[in-house]
Amino acid sequence: MERFEGEPLHWLARDYRIRRDGEDLTVVAMKLWVPGEFTLGGEHYRFRRERALGFTYLLEHDERVIARAERTRFMPIEYRVVAADRQLHLKPRLPGRTYLVVHGDRTIAEVRRRGLLSRAFTAEFEEPLAPEAEIFILALVLIRWRARARAK
Repeated sequence: MERFEGEPLHWLARDYRIRRDGEDLTVVAMKLWVPGEFTLGGEHYRFRRERALGFTYLLEHDERVIARAERTRFMPIEYRVVAADRQLHLKPRLPGRTYLVVHGDRTIAEVRRRGLLSRAFTAEFEEPLAPEAEIFILALVLIRWRARARAK
């Protein structure tokens, strides 16, 4: 089992420091208009919307799309994530503070906020994926949490 922890770099930051099993892994830079980017093992990755107002997110490396997340449901918002030759589903557990990653009929990961008012989170992947796919899924959850916070 892999355990991830994420926390904003400072009080008003959009950027998150991500740790895996207690060790620093990367910083996810969440941009204002373009969703963001991260560096993993010296390699640069960028994630963005496919279209300006679209609901599909792409993870790119060396200008190639290596993962894709398409919204499949509006209420509550769910995504189908295709990454590392696997089809996963990202689903919120109501009231939306926790997200589940489902492969087939099995939950393989859970991402949850640490506390009621905290922006920090913990994620546990029972079944490891490619590291860039795991960070992409964590970034999608951060995007959803940020969208919910703006909607309030």
